[in-house]
Amino acid sequence: MKEVFDGNLYLFFTYNNLNKKDIQSNKKNNFSEKYLNLLNKQFDLEITSNIGKEIQRTYLDSFDFYYLDDNESLDVNKTEEAHLFMSNDKITGLTIITVIFFKTKIEISQMLDRLSQNNIKICIDNKDISLDKYLKTKYNLDYLGSNKACISANKEIDDALYPNYFANETFDSQAMNASLKPDKYFKNTNENIAQYNSSDLYAAKNTVIRIDKRKNYTNKLKSDIIFLFIMEVLMFKECAINRANNKMLKQLTKKEKIDINELDVLYDEFSKTVAFWDISIFKYISAQNLANELEIKFETKEKYDQYKQYQDFINHKINVKQTIELQQENIILFSIALIVFIFEVYGFLKDFSTKNYSLSISLFVLIIIIFLKKWKRKT
Repeated sequence: MKEVFDGNLYLFFTYNNLNKKDIQSNKKNNFSEKYLNLLNKQFDLEITSNIGKEIQRTYLDSFDFYYLDDNESLDVNKTEEAHLFMSNDKITGLTIITVIFFKTKIEISQMLDRLSQNNIKICIDNKDISLDKYLKTKYNLDYLGSNKACISANKEIDDALYPNYFANETFDSQAMNASLKPDKYFKNTNENIAQYNSSDLYAAKNTVIRIDKRKNYTNKLKSDIIFLFIMEVLMFKECAINRANNKMLKQLTKKEKIDINELDVLYDEFSKTVAFWDISIFKYISAQNLANELEIKFETKEKYDQYKQYQDFINHKINVKQTIELQQENIILFSIALIVFIFEVYGFLKDFSTKNYSLSISLFVLIIIIFLKKWKRKT
């Protein structure tokens, strides 16, 4: 069968704004104005904390994205226009890049396959460039290694497509010459986590599928925003934990000794993201429940547990280092004390030697032996 899709595709990427400066853009169009206005309003309506006020949302531009899988088609130059948005938290530098294919009918499984490979490419001046390289060069954004896809369909998706959408792999792959196992990836293996009867919602580790069941509802973007604002909050959490884990792993694997000052900066940096971890960040229970369900699918807790594990490893490494340094300091202090002691005894014995030279030498040797034996037992 041929892959058929009708709807919207949203791709989310986690980045770190290395400069922590506002990124300005004069680009705008009717779609970008509508999207940003709806998203900002939804945050103001549904988020309890002030994090929405610290997030700068910007429309960067529209680009033609290559969407066919390089391994599947000889015609790899087919492109589809998509909108590029940035949400930057001004306090932490955490940045979410969102790519929106609105009202698209492309074979999205091939774009999802590119997502798995981190092989998203755009066309600029008839040349292809990776999205990652473009954002690094133009905005000094550092990719943190995590992405998600949200599929919003206007009608039911064929059951045969679900495995590839959940696994982010090309449908009916000629390169694989095999199919994904039904008991692992089919729709009926995933619970419908939708909170309202207006849609069905299924989620996997990196993909969320939303089926809008309202046939006559025309404002599809507004319908999606009610769900997308939750995704953005969760992506900021993922962004925070990925940045911390990346830096901790770097500390653990580098050849040089762990720098306590660098570690202090790292812990302070992560503590500033605490607003995103507020367990009551959403005003409405339905939004909080959906966020909780998605976090289970996204394995957010496992990533946070990895952060704690890295933290324990680093702390253990620091404790071992401090113990070794303390032992070395003790040896140095003992050596200094021993030298001073020898000179003091030598002075005493030198004065005494005029009376009894052999007795002084014997006494000196006896004192040194007793002292060394006592020190050896203590160590």
